[in-house]
Amino acid sequence: MSKLINVFEELSNFSNGIIYYYPNNGNAGDALLNMGFYALAKKYNVHFVEINKSEINKVREEDVLLIAGGGALVPEWGSTTDLVANLNKKIKLIIFPQSIRDIDSVISNLPENTTIFCREKYSYQYCLEKSNAKNIFLENDIAFYCDLNEILDSEVGMQFFSKKNIARHVILSGHKICSYFKHDVVFAMRVDKEKNDKLDVPRKLINDFSIVASFGSGNYKQSLYSARKFLNLINLYEEIHTDRLHVAIGASLLGKKVKIYNNGYYKCKGVYEKSMKEMENVSFIE
Repeated sequence: MSKLINVFEELSNFSNGIIYYYPNNGNAGDALLNMGFYALAKKYNVHFVEINKSEINKVREEDVLLIAGGGALVPEWGSTTDLVANLNKKIKLIIFPQSIRDIDSVISNLPENTTIFCREKYSYQYCLEKSNAKNIFLENDIAFYCDLNEILDSEVGMQFFSKKNIARHVILSGHKICSYFKHDVVFAMRVDKEKNDKLDVPRKLINDFSIVASFGSGNYKQSLYSARKFLNLINLYEEIHTDRLHVAIGASLLGKKVKIYNNGYYKCKGVYEKSMKEMENVSFIE
């Protein structure tokens, strides 16, 4: 049994305070990550309270703070790093599987008894060298634990309306129409600051699935809705080329043929090596 599962079993018996979960409030890939956490929390009967950054002062020394997995503890994205840096050092902190790099001053000064899960060997080695955390483990990305049936069979509606969300629905409809005529291969490449500029691949905003299906991920219902739209979008195509890690993970879970490329650093390569290398439908493109 993995240490991650052991932690969920321990949390199910926790009664000294409140368990707070700080979800990834980002794109559709973050929603899929959150759904992995929610599935495990449900399976192991872990009772928790969701919390956002403005509420972090609610967390007391007797409580436990769970930080969602992902790629938020890197220089490209500062919000979660800033939150962790300013925590009360007596708080019990558990960081779910992350990619972590180049945040030496933060990772070396964490609260006492912090537990860190890394989702690939490069972050794991970095944390072993730089972090003061007493418990550091290598673990699969938590999105692999999501319940596909729960997501795909859900009927939850969009949680908030905006011009951007309406535009997203238009783009999703366009993909569905196009898939009737051509649904074999899609290049679902990222267009943000984490892209790998060395790759000579087609990039279009309308094909950046993590952005297109991003309808919120700040809580369970938002994450469920975004994850469903995300997986339904992926499901329109037979072969997915991507440097979006959670497009690759979602596609692999759906049984699609996946060609995964590296992003701007080692995240995709590392998770492929740790968790996807043995999957017959997934290959890595150097």
